[in-house]
Amino acid sequence: MILKILPVTAFVENVYIVASEETKEAVVFDPGGEADRINALIDEMGVTVKYILNTHGHMDHVGGVAKVREATDAKFGIHETDVEMMRRQPADYAFRLIPDFVEPPEPDLLVKDGDEFQVGGISIKAIETPGHTMGSTCYLVDRVL
Repeated sequence: MILKILPVTAFVENVYIVASEETKEAVVFDPGGEADRINALIDEMGVTVKYILNTHGHMDHVGGVAKVREATDAKFGIHETDVEMMRRQPADYAFRLIPDFVEPPEPDLLVKDGDEFQVGGISIKAIETPGHTMGSTCYLVDRVL
């Protein structure tokens, strides 16, 4: 398994890219902004992004989803209870703190507790962890949470 971490925006929010060494299939977690940097790292890694999965819907975690999805054609998933909050981001505030913020697209997948995703033989399991937001979700990637 390949794991890359890229801190982005003034929030220093971590974007995680997990990929299979064998198949080069990947998942991007929480592309919060600076999508050009994220896409450049994806290109540098030589991987094909299958999923974009979000831990929650705050602006610093969803601000780059649209551009990463456009560049990769990956399926975007977020917990169903965070979709409405994701839609109501304070645009003026977001644009000041995340200059390349783009409103996130509608999700392709509504993530629920126990959902499983496969990326090149890597197993990813969604675990509901409400608290920070109602739809906060952790992802168990093999043995890494």
